[in-house]
Amino acid sequence: MPEEDSHSSSLLVTKEKDEAAPSNNGGEEHCVFLANSLHLPRIGTTNSAKTALAPTPEDGRLRLEQHGPLLYGRWEKAVCTDVEQDTRCVYRQILGLGKEWSIARIWNLVPHINDCVNGLETYRSFSKARSEVFFQHYTAKANSHMPAATGIGRKDKGMSVSFIACKGEVSHHENPFQTPAYLYPPQYGPRPPSFARASTCRTKALHAAFISGTAAVVGHESICEDIGAECRITVENLKTMDAITRADNATGRTYRLINVFVRNASQHQYISKYLQEHWLEPEDRVSFYNADICRKELNLEIEFARISYF
Repeated sequence: MPEEDSHSSSLLVTKEKDEAAPSNNGGEEHCVFLANSLHLPRIGTTNSAKTALAPTPEDGRLRLEQHGPLLYGRWEKAVCTDVEQDTRCVYRQILGLGKEWSIARIWNLVPHINDCVNGLETYRSFSKARSEVFFQHYTAKANSHMPAATGIGRKDKGMSVSFIACKGEVSHHENPFQTPAYLYPPQYGPRPPSFARASTCRTKALHAAFISGTAAVVGHESICEDIGAECRITVENLKTMDAITRADNATGRTYRLINVFVRNASQHQYISKYLQEHWLEPEDRVSFYNADICRKELNLEIEFARISYF
């Protein structure tokens, strides 16, 4: 058996719940999962998601937790010495879960994402391996199966990948003002990134919209004149995807769970003020993290999930 497949049978269902419908805590269950997917230093604590789950063992085994028609998964390795090999290992497990599960959202925390190893940036090595697995699994139809995703840098040697899959209807969406990531030209690496700008998941109880890590990108080019321009273009892209993915017939409460990734922590206050004035809503649950962005020229990336109940 090849080394990268050494954990392919290590799928552990840790817990199963019968319903994915809201309980008294509303969207807190989803808040906890999203927050625990990120092993990153936080900036500030205002109105952020709570973190109550135990840490996942960092042993390179995929843990699964089913909540009715939703499946949460997490893989973590304390020391990642070969990003391409580990990426192939975990993505083969995720894509091999079976036809009953459609992947709706993936979070990738990659060690030292902007460093170069053997002449290739770590993020580009990760993207290369991820793309290869998607095309090995789905062949010519791979692009249509790529879900919303985020790729952010960890400061330590660890690597973690978390995801949400759904038994219900899953659709993937693109931003008309951005080139689909999987069609990026060769200047972004030997193989392009493998994700959609957003994915939506619909079950009997809820509609979930997952907006990928979003930055100041127009077409395929970064807009990085200054942090003000980055904030403006990023928010414009977020608003575009928010409008595209809204559920028209949701009658229950709606939550927006937002993660903001800031490369330079000293810019936190400016970014927070800009978001308050131009985008955030009163009930949004927002967490700020100090992290490297997959594009080394950019300083800001924002993702969010909108959970609407029927």
